[in-house]
Amino acid sequence: MKTQFKTLVITAAVIFMPAASFAATMKADISGLVCAFCAQSLEKVFMKQPEVEEIKVDLDSKLVTIIFKEGQVISTERANALITDAGYAAQNFRIEE
Repeated sequence: MKTQFKTLVITAAVIFMPAASFAATMKADISGLVCAFCAQSLEKVFMKQPEVEEIKVDLDSKLVTIIFKEGQVISTERANALITDAGYAAQNFRIEE
């Protein structure tokens, strides 16, 4: 009887355990990033996108990391277009989940 109860409790815990969910991130190397104003312009552009949760711009490494909302992502083509429209050039797009 104790074994059945343990099994029931464990099964219930697994069933009602929230599913692990991960937000995808996209990274890209950006040429032309030289100052905080550059970073702010990219932040402004990407934070208008409904799929974007957060953006991090590292001026030292010229790296942009875009963190998407759970279950959402934009294409590298769209990200590249947004970056290009903001006046920068991107390369080496990488998506991590």
